[in-house]
Amino acid sequence: MTTTRRILPYVIVIAGLVAGSLAAQSPIVIAPGTPTINPRPVDHVPYLPYPILRSTRALADSGPLSSSVSASGLLHDGAGNEAQTGVGVPGDYHRLSDGSFLVAGRRAGSFGAGIVEHWTADFFGNLSESSQYIAAGSDFTGVVYDENSSYLYLLDGNKKKIWRAFWNGFGSLPQTYATWAVKADVGALNTARDRYLDLVWPSGTNPAFDPGHVYLGPHPDYTTQGRALTGTAGNIVNHLWDWLDGDISPDMIIDSATVSEGSFSLDVVSPSAVTSPLSFEIVHLESGFVRGFGSLASGDDRTTVNLTAPIVIGDSYVARESGTGTTDHWAMRAMRRYGFPETFADGSALRPIFTPPDSFIGNPILTLMLGVEIDPDNPPLVAEQDLFGTLRVGVRSFGDPVIPLGGGQFWLSPTTQVVPAVGKVGPSGHGLIGATIAIPYNFSLIGQVWFVQFEITDPVTAGTVRSEVVGFEILPFF
Repeated sequence: MTTTRRILPYVIVIAGLVAGSLAAQSPIVIAPGTPTINPRPVDHVPYLPYPILRSTRALADSGPLSSSVSASGLLHDGAGNEAQTGVGVPGDYHRLSDGSFLVAGRRAGSFGAGIVEHWTADFFGNLSESSQYIAAGSDFTGVVYDENSSYLYLLDGNKKKIWRAFWNGFGSLPQTYATWAVKADVGALNTARDRYLDLVWPSGTNPAFDPGHVYLGPHPDYTTQGRALTGTAGNIVNHLWDWLDGDISPDMIIDSATVSEGSFSLDVVSPSAVTSPLSFEIVHLESGFVRGFGSLASGDDRTTVNLTAPIVIGDSYVARESGTGTTDHWAMRAMRRYGFPETFADGSALRPIFTPPDSFIGNPILTLMLGVEIDPDNPPLVAEQDLFGTLRVGVRSFGDPVIPLGGGQFWLSPTTQVVPAVGKVGPSGHGLIGATIAIPYNFSLIGQVWFVQFEITDPVTAGTVRSEVVGFEILPFF
């Protein structure tokens, strides 16, 4: 796998642990594994990770000079030189060489104008802006240049498309760009505000002279899921890209939000509708047995698969193309799910809670995060909005500690801990809220099921907005 650079985002989650009290109300006893109604948003996009707010994200490369751009648009060349760019809200950054840089985002002092600047260093290391391109109504959240094809690509978070223009890599930036990819080509462009661009070379191609595939990646960069794009306008070919394999992957994954204990079905999705019929199998990794079969017809992006056995909490399930071997990189570990993510008064919606990968005994800082997202077609927020709330924690014992609230929603009670949770919704329209809990190093906890639920104060109404209730298995220490 070869890339021109990677983005190294970071997020600071402020959370603490406080003593919690048991709720006075007694929960009903629901036998473990009993399926319940669990409505889901029809536009649920399961392969999206939690977004990193642009105000807390630093852009950097992994080159020998480790150049970077700060969240305020300050360019560092890695050799001790820096310069303030005109990019007030950086979206992406690309190092052409040790002394040549592209910085993209929103223009400083202007809301609604995208900007790309080309910066170069002279013999003495002095940085200066060589040229720029400004586009009204745009927000450039991604930029990448492919020197093998001489194409410059811009990801537009506002217009949800990728622009392309021919460029020699050192002259003035082009001032005219053509549409290269749109939402109809790549469904992931619906969330273009929180993605970035890179270049990748699948097996069989040579980065020394072959044009790269344009990688449409999500923040943060620890996810292995993204899209590898190639082709021409109106004829875009896109595939899932697996960073672990360094190659394109089968074009379907399980919707993790439908992998719930006790269910006899789950959903399989293609992040972009398949262009030819695709048959697949659902494999239970622990046994190696095939639990179901399905297919995605041309143009489909989701299907429900019936299983021959109920889903087991803590076990992993993966979709594989029929006739191929099994890879566990895309496996989804099952949780128990009750209820659904609610919506704030302003239309911002909570996202489903994903399975924590590190719920093992002895973990002192198990971090739970909950994504928050406005409607992708709404304009971005002008300013960040602080979010405050709590994370409720309970334990399965002779049933699950949940109380029906009506309408398919549930409340986690009683609790063993109540943990402060804080977060933000950023100008991109995306945000997160997080909290941490500690899992003692106690072997008796292995196999125990812990439940969590976020309760967040609505900034507009001061009412309570709840996440779904999810239960996950405590794992051995690895």
